Amino acid sequence: MYDNKSQIFGKSYEDWTTEWWKWAYSIPINENPAYDDYGINCNNGQYGPVWFFSGTFNHSTHRSCLVPDNVGILFPILNSECSYIEYPLIKSTEGLMMCAKSIQNHFDF
Repeated sequence: MYDNKSQIFGKSYEDWTTEWWKWAYSIPINENPAYDDYGINCNNGQYGPVWFFSGTFNHSTHRSCLVPDNVGILFPILNSECSYIEYPLIKSTEGLMMCAKSIQNHFDF
């Protein structure tokens, strides 16, 4: 059961999710694990007690990655984001949240 006060390796789930987003956007596309279909780039930007995995963009793939012992793994099952840069016609935080939710609502499970 999820407990929003739980600490994993000294941080909350929310804090680790923030760290995941920082990791995902800190790596250039040509080296980013999210754009790598084989796992060649899975070690890029990894450090500390939690390693981050990413999904793909609208396709399936099979990746192989060596992960050190004694680290946690954060893999978001479903995530999305919208920004004012991508969607300049959106003028509010609520609008950005609606945009991100609409992206998630287009997935078929």
